[in-house]
Amino acid sequence: MLNFDNIPDQQISGLGTDELDWVAYESGTRKLKELSDGFLNYLNDEEDEMDPSEISEEIQKEVDSLPISNELMNILIGEMVENESPELSGEIQRELDDLEIEGTPSSTLKQTKDNVKRLISFLQEKQLSTDLERIPVSLLNDYLRYFYSQLRTKDDKFYASATLICIRAALHRHFLMVRNDVNIIGDSKFTKSNKMLVTMIRKYKKSNQPKRQDVFPVIEKKDMKKIMEYFDRKNGTKLQLEVMFQMIYHFGLRGRETLPYLTRSSFKVCKDSENRKYVILNHELLSKNAKASLKPSESKDAKGARMYENVEDKDCCPVAAFEMYMEIISKNCNHEHLFPKPCTNMSKGLSQKRWYTKKQTVGKNTVDNLMSTLSETLDLSKRYTNHSLRVTHITVLKENGFTNAEIAANTGHKNPESVDKYNRKRRDDDFASMSAALSCETSRNAVVIKRVGKTGKVTIREQEENQGSVHVNVQFSGNFQNCHFYCDSRK
Repeated sequence: MLNFDNIPDQQISGLGTDELDWVAYESGTRKLKELSDGFLNYLNDEEDEMDPSEISEEIQKEVDSLPISNELMNILIGEMVENESPELSGEIQRELDDLEIEGTPSSTLKQTKDNVKRLISFLQEKQLSTDLERIPVSLLNDYLRYFYSQLRTKDDKFYASATLICIRAALHRHFLMVRNDVNIIGDSKFTKSNKMLVTMIRKYKKSNQPKRQDVFPVIEKKDMKKIMEYFDRKNGTKLQLEVMFQMIYHFGLRGRETLPYLTRSSFKVCKDSENRKYVILNHELLSKNAKASLKPSESKDAKGARMYENVEDKDCCPVAAFEMYMEIISKNCNHEHLFPKPCTNMSKGLSQKRWYTKKQTVGKNTVDNLMSTLSETLDLSKRYTNHSLRVTHITVLKENGFTNAEIAANTGHKNPESVDKYNRKRRDDDFASMSAALSCETSRNAVVIKRVGKTGKVTIREQEENQGSVHVNVQFSGNFQNCHFYCDSRK
């Protein structure tokens, strides 16, 4: 007999009065007086496992004559099918879970795992419950509040705001996977724990701890010159480094995000209407700007950067280096990976038959640490990272007068306003010029020079002469169009 008590109320809304009365009657009495003896025998004869196709036409007519609409019958049949449908096996569920995990970046998984482990260790130390999947929401809010208040570095210092936010984000990802009732970032039930996080950020600001150095500095012009002079197209290793460098720089890539997973088919050489060669990305990238999302606005890859040939300087032309490199690896390698491992004993001279191994590829860490390695090898003024190339890409375009919208079309930023955060990036010369301008205002020396614009360089040398007079030698270099100079001689 059908269990009419299991019919959800929302599924029978809209039914007629007679139909509702009939459902109420059947649910209350549990007797099917309207049914014939033949149909009752059919329902009770479950042990015989009678095939429904064997129902007699007479019984079928009586069923059809019952005061049940097609809508209600579909509901009843649906309930029966749902109750009888087998669930997915545990093995299939595990395979699906593993597939989702594989699609998550390894760095994200590691960060999530480490911070969850840290929270559990803290709760164990304080003799609190570690059952994160069943702790009541109100209690979990108190636990997190306590946890945030005790967060310290290994040397007992406060964490910077970015680190605290990353810790909370890692815990948030974990709770989204294991619970449906927890949102530690946006839910008002976690207001107190989030306020504690703000309190810890305030404590960090007031602690006068040493400021973190800029981990993504703009590449200085002298360092850029050193790097370009280091590259050598007669050396397989250095040619590969040049191609890596130019790809990140010209396409504004996040080096650790994309480069290790590119193949030979990831790029394509084209020509524009002026017959100028350029290289473009041949497929969409999975990046911070183009996520794996069901929302088209988030998943769309808007990066439109092109790497054009430099016809005025062939030795530094990125397209020439790219074409040369692609030709060599297509002859040397049996795989599609973009960065095969160089043959260290055959990397010098064009006469060598093989520059790269057939099967081996460059390790992910080697690609990720490209700029760090160059910084150390060439003794550059700063320790740069791969992301410094993206920062330099945007900074150079800003210095040359390109708008945020134009730069965003190049880098793939969804919102042009996101480019503004790179405006805070400055080279050493910019800071030196600003300091010099401030010093000139308070100087007691003979000459004050003010210039409009960023380009150009002014060198001032003072030399005392006889009878206390001062000789000033001023040298100008660079482009000083539309600039005015004011000289005021004083003793």
